[in-house]
Amino acid sequence: MINIFNKPASFHNCLFDNILCNGDVDYSSLITFTSSLNNNYFNMNEVTINKCMSNGDFIIIQGSKSNIKFENMNINNTISYGSLINNLSFNSEIIISNAYVINNKNTNKLKCGLITNNGNTNLIIDNSKFERNENKNNGGVICFMNIDDSRIKISSSSFINNYALNGGVMYLYDRKLNDIKKNNDFILEIYDSSFIKNNANYFGGVFNIEANSLKILNMKNLNFTKNSAYAGGILYSNTINFNNFQKDIISMNNIAESHGNEYASSPYMVNLNTTNSNEISVKSGDKYPLTFVLKDKFNQTVTDVSRYYSNMILTIYDDNDKNIENIKITGNICSFSKGICELKDFKIYSETAMTIDFKFSIQNENKILFGNNKLKMIINECNEEQIKMYYNKYYYCEYPKCDLTTCPNENANCEKGDLENINTIKSNHCICKGGWGGNNCSEKIYANIRYKFIYIKYIYIYIFYINSNYI
Repeated sequence: MINIFNKPASFHNCLFDNILCNGDVDYSSLITFTSSLNNNYFNMNEVTINKCMSNGDFIIIQGSKSNIKFENMNINNTISYGSLINNLSFNSEIIISNAYVINNKNTNKLKCGLITNNGNTNLIIDNSKFERNENKNNGGVICFMNIDDSRIKISSSSFINNYALNGGVMYLYDRKLNDIKKNNDFILEIYDSSFIKNNANYFGGVFNIEANSLKILNMKNLNFTKNSAYAGGILYSNTINFNNFQKDIISMNNIAESHGNEYASSPYMVNLNTTNSNEISVKSGDKYPLTFVLKDKFNQTVTDVSRYYSNMILTIYDDNDKNIENIKITGNICSFSKGICELKDFKIYSETAMTIDFKFSIQNENKILFGNNKLKMIINECNEEQIKMYYNKYYYCEYPKCDLTTCPNENANCEKGDLENINTIKSNHCICKGGWGGNNCSEKIYANIRYKFIYIKYIYIYIFYINSNYI
């Protein structure tokens, strides 16, 4: 509708009400402003935008070094198929002061944020209110898709009941996330502000931040209340130092369905939870259950009840290929359910007693670490009282079998016979325990101590008599 090219622009005391910007997608904006080096100023003061609709971004800022101000402004009940303000200008500054942005929607599932920035930007928000805004993509209010040398400073503002898929209020993403040579800085400062009842369908009820370049993070006198997400009721990030979020804030009743009512990351580490030792001893064929726990960077169990993360399959394997012909491993694969992976039937069959060094691997697109990726398992020979049995060429150990009706455990011992690899009731022996005998070892054997008692009594009297004569 309004196209401003290489000229400064100022709107004062204006009302845009019930305007329909209909046309081709991305070419149906209310205002398109393209700045130049000498004409880079765009200002809206005492402006109200109400009940408008557009088939693309509502306001577009282009060019470079744009100087943008939105002061004493109201944007209400407006629906755009894109951002309300899409800043494509590089090295720009946007100031939003005394603004009320209430009940607006970005219905484009492919575009993030109501206030979107794609170039190096200095964004300042002061004394403003953002309430009941919704985005079908990421960033319920603010979205940065390129944060190199950018800065966000928010003060004395409130964010209430905003919604997005990820980052109910703010979504910050670094397109050069994996560029280790990048040396740009990003600064995030938030003071004296409140975040209440914001929600993300997936990750980060308030913030979703994936940015290695975040160098300064200052937060003071903040209130986070009843924010919610699948993971990270307040914050979801894999890249930043969460300790900076712990200072001078109030956090109450924030909720996450999977993990991290306040702060969370994606699955980060798998810990072996069954034993404190990295060395265990078993016998060939013994069942030895192992339990693994999936943790995030906060050491919180990733329960993932709705299984949003891709299916993660854990395998334990022998690190030495030379043992492949000498051992057989069963029950060594499991998948995670509610943060737990259980190898309930893990067994090792071996030809001989030996030591095996196991390693763990996990099949997943995420780079998940192991708390300890090694487990030494010592395969011992059978105990003396056990029978050595064979499963193909592998041995395993069994205790002798006896008929419990004729050889009850409380009265008798079941002892192995003389043959190896045979464990039947007929081949083994039932030996009564001391004090038991008779049929089925069911009769108690009593000792006859009558004469012993008389003999002791006689000696006692005799000694007493000698002592009497002596006196």
